[in-house]
Amino acid sequence: MTQDRVEQAKTQMQQAREREMGDSNELLAVLEEARHYFAEDSTDIDACPVCGRPERRDRLVQRVDQELQRLSALKQVRDEWAESVKAVERAEGVLDEARRHLRGCAEHFVDALNRSPASVAAGFGELADLLAKAQGTTVRHVASAIDTAMPYRVTLTALIDEDQKTINQLSAIKTYVQTLTTSDRAMRELQRLAIRMTRILEVVEDERKRFVSELMDRIAQSVDELYGRMHPNESLGRPRFHVKAQAAGSLEMKANFGNKADVPPTAYYSEAHLDTLGLCVYLALAKHSTGGNALLVLDDVLTSVDDVHLDRIIDLIVEESVHFGQLIITTHSRAWFDRVRMAKAMSADLIELYGWDMQNGIRHSRSPLMVDELRVAVAAPRLDRQAVASKAGVLLEQLLDGLTLQYGCKLARKRDPAYTLNELANALDGKLLKLLKTEQTDSVGCVSQSTELKPLIEAATEFSWVRNQVGAHFNANAAGIADNMVRELDSAC
Repeated sequence: MTQDRVEQAKTQMQQAREREMGDSNELLAVLEEARHYFAEDSTDIDACPVCGRPERRDRLVQRVDQELQRLSALKQVRDEWAESVKAVERAEGVLDEARRHLRGCAEHFVDALNRSPASVAAGFGELADLLAKAQGTTVRHVASAIDTAMPYRVTLTALIDEDQKTINQLSAIKTYVQTLTTSDRAMRELQRLAIRMTRILEVVEDERKRFVSELMDRIAQSVDELYGRMHPNESLGRPRFHVKAQAAGSLEMKANFGNKADVPPTAYYSEAHLDTLGLCVYLALAKHSTGGNALLVLDDVLTSVDDVHLDRIIDLIVEESVHFGQLIITTHSRAWFDRVRMAKAMSADLIELYGWDMQNGIRHSRSPLMVDELRVAVAAPRLDRQAVASKAGVLLEQLLDGLTLQYGCKLARKRDPAYTLNELANALDGKLLKLLKTEQTDSVGCVSQSTELKPLIEAATEFSWVRNQVGAHFNANAAGIADNMVRELDSAC
């Protein structure tokens, strides 16, 4: 109750001071206005403008200035006093905050001391008792208790350092445990992922090997079909490809040889059979792995086959060339080159290489087909009689040889199967000649043009003696054969 009355009295005194200050401020303002009035008004003033008493102007100005000086000094003192009061209030606020902070620290210290071991709390008993009191403890008492407990600071610091080391170790252990836990979780997730990926890999490998196995089966069928066309009625072939399920790069090839099956071809086949087998494998792989527009290069693939197999291989390549965009063949085989040049094997653009040197490089030229050479020779202004007759006879022999071989015509048996033009022509009997013809088909496979071969063959063989007289042998009677007859032989061929 007494405290309330004191606070009320302080409030009333503060209000009175504020009213007094307000009155002084108002009086100071009035005096300022009066001084301005006296300074601006030039008329003679002989009385006080406020109370009306007689008074000289200079006397009035003097008294106003004196009162202003007094009030200004009073105002300055009051302002300084008010500022000092505010500073004291701010200091009291800081002091109160410091006391609260000190109280909080004291309570925290006492609480920590109560939870500390007895060996640690033994030297701080007096200080703890002082700090436990909320009031009635002077700073001097607290400072004295702190001085008394100061010798225990070294021990306490050592204990703190030891505890800090323990905390650091525990923090490190905690970090390691967290890292281990995270790694273990990640490892378990990766293990589960590895199991799933292993299963996926097994499925992919099985599917890939199944696909490869089926593809190899199809390729093996193509190889077997091609090889059978090169080597008909031979007890070998039937190639097969095997892929081991548990091995990488495990493609193996087995084939038949006589009455033995699944044998490695390299152990039993001849060089020629291995060459043709390799060619069949290459053609089958190219045909199955491209879309029909591939550029296929055969670089000197045949070096050890006889003429019979060479003809079969050439026919096979011609038939299979429709599966590729372009076919390029390089060879040292003169037999193959001559067959193409005489238009016996395939239609091709021939480029012949014939030597090279460091300055000019490879020398080459295009080699025309023999029939094209014959056309050029016949159309020349100066007729090369021997060349035309010889080339026409060679072409005619080549055509008749092909027909007699194709249809198994009867020919006299010779140690060297080299037959003359007349022998080949006489081997074609009348019945066969009546049946021989060529047919051209349109885009849908219907026959658009048919040509009988009998009159063409008879016309060509009718002038065969011209070839013998002019193009094959020296004969003095050849001079009596006119150029037109040589041209007739060319036209017939």
